[in-house]
Amino acid sequence: MSKPTSQTIKVLWGRSGGRCAFPGCRLELAPLDGSGVVGEVAHIVGASPDGPRGRLDMAEQELHGVANLVLLCPTHHAIVDSEPNSWTEENLRHAKSDHEVWVRAQLSKGFLWYANLSTIHYLNVPRLLFNFAAEGIFFEHLDGELWNKRDLRNMGLGLARLLLQFEQVLKEWRPGALDLEKFTTLSPENVGARIRFEGTFRTKNVPGPSQACGDTFSLSGDFLKDPHIYKIYRGHKVYMPIDPRWITTATAFCDFCPPGGINQFAGLGLLKLMAAEYAVVSPLVIGLASPRGSGFAYSR
Repeated sequence: MSKPTSQTIKVLWGRSGGRCAFPGCRLELAPLDGSGVVGEVAHIVGASPDGPRGRLDMAEQELHGVANLVLLCPTHHAIVDSEPNSWTEENLRHAKSDHEVWVRAQLSKGFLWYANLSTIHYLNVPRLLFNFAAEGIFFEHLDGELWNKRDLRNMGLGLARLLLQFEQVLKEWRPGALDLEKFTTLSPENVGARIRFEGTFRTKNVPGPSQACGDTFSLSGDFLKDPHIYKIYRGHKVYMPIDPRWITTATAFCDFCPPGGINQFAGLGLLKLMAAEYAVVSPLVIGLASPRGSGFAYSR
């Protein structure tokens, strides 16, 4: 039996915002990278006629198309498949539609972001690919290099090719984003929205390049103990967890481990969590800010 294509999976993840589409859940999910609760792709009409909500009249291409798939956490995937009389095809389609409408609304907040970066220090590859795929932007010839456990620095010549492609896309990409420096940005209503940032951050727990290579380093899932950058803003400590696998170069590692633990960074992320005294932003791309008219920054 065939299964959804890699491109289809990326589109689904992007449209779902990397979150469970079950009503009232919206749990942030992780691809198969060991960084959190793993998201699961569920079929609305069962993958086989004998499966939950299965029927005989759907072509295989349609069966594994993005319109017949919904992204769920493991708990809710089990629920919808074990209770098909409650979670009918119609109910799941409504849940998927309502969730994707919410994701689009969150991602459209703010103003257009321009990649004002002179260098790319950090690329959250899976999350960026999902964001791009939701907008019909796809990368060719890189899947085999992107979906393994190696860190970016060990990709050899593939890293230069990857950085070039990402740089070209980021030049043209105009996603909506809220400004971290605005007072109303840090609010529960904006969870799931993109956040743009530029300024002074403290760095903590980022390992050296030799410690972060291959299988010698793994995230614990505790953002306080894991590598991160952070800043205090309006009484909130804003954490940005850093997965060392997505740090691009040895120079970037040095900038994430500067003397005194302070550096200037700019980039784009997603507001993941909002609590009473802190917020967590999942970074998509981090670099050094580019002076106007230099680097690959675009001016307004």
